[in-house]
Amino acid sequence: MKKILIFFNLVFLIVLSAQTALAMGPVNRGTATAAANLRDRQEQFLEKKEQVQTQIQEHRESIQNKLEESQQNRQQKRIEIAEKHREQLQERFQNYITRLSQLIAKIQTRITNEVNNGKDMTEAQAKLDEAQVKLDKATATSKEAQAAFAAITSNEGQDEQIRAARELTTQTREQFKATVELIHEAIAQLKIDAGIIN
Repeated sequence: MKKILIFFNLVFLIVLSAQTALAMGPVNRGTATAAANLRDRQEQFLEKKEQVQTQIQEHRESIQNKLEESQQNRQQKRIEIAEKHREQLQERFQNYITRLSQLIAKIQTRITNEVNNGKDMTEAQAKLDEAQVKLDKATATSKEAQAAFAAITSNEGQDEQIRAARELTTQTREQFKATVELIHEAIAQLKIDAGIIN
């Protein structure tokens, strides 16, 4: 494309210098027809140059339109992926919450039975209460992460929105892991307090 423009510019300069030579003096043959032919060629050249420039501009505009369309398609695809990811997270996190809540309830029942049998379960109860608090915090963070993925709809700042949603998801997973560790500690303390393990 650049070569064509350079070529046409060179030809234009040659024609322009020829016209200047005509204006300065008679043409080699001194005929008026030669000057008219030169002017006709010059006009044809200028018309051709305008056509080429118009074609170049149209080509640039079509490329720009294709790029914008491609960018919009990518952004729409990212929104669809974010929505699918949000649905998967919702299902996965709800499964974690349900299982861990059931496990905490089961351990609470066991602690209550041991307390009714006269055992001191304060340390095990403290660990279990801590696990429940961590689970509640993980539940709240999971809802924030799901909301962050659902909010990814605008085209402006989409990268930052995705990054923030991923960060919330990571925090939620870490809180679930911490909840599981506290439940393990509560079970170990329950066994110690119940006298099952010395």
